[in-house]
Amino acid sequence: MFRPACGTQGDAVIPQQPTQLSLTFDPDLAEQFISLKDCVSTQIHRQRGGIRAVAGKLDMSPSHLSEVLGGGGERNRKFDLDELEAYIEEFEDLTPIQYLIAKYMPDQAVAQAHAFGQISALAEQLPQLFAAAGVKVPKKIRKGFR
Repeated sequence: MFRPACGTQGDAVIPQQPTQLSLTFDPDLAEQFISLKDCVSTQIHRQRGGIRAVAGKLDMSPSHLSEVLGGGGERNRKFDLDELEAYIEEFEDLTPIQYLIAKYMPDQAVAQAHAFGQISALAEQLPQLFAAAGVKVPKKIRKGFR
């Protein structure tokens, strides 16, 4: 994995050490929105003053902002990354970042709890499945994996 180094060209380069990051966010954000664009659009509409207020802070017209959030229209305009950064900075709304984290870096504890839930449900079904297959239920399964 490539990790950028500190310093500028010609300087003695000292590699950066990785740091630990702790986050608190809603892991269900990935299910609340269908895409990052949907997340940003929803959050913009939720801001006090809606599109008009946000457009003014992002130095664009409300019609332009509506157009880029709606898919670009005939001119194929897009809400670009610079505008996303400006929105996050101006409104201190980290929801788009948290959405990406929830979608692409799911919490291991949540995933593990989900897996244990599935295992538990399967364990309850195993005796019936063995019986339906005409197979003697193993002793461990009869005892409930204790």
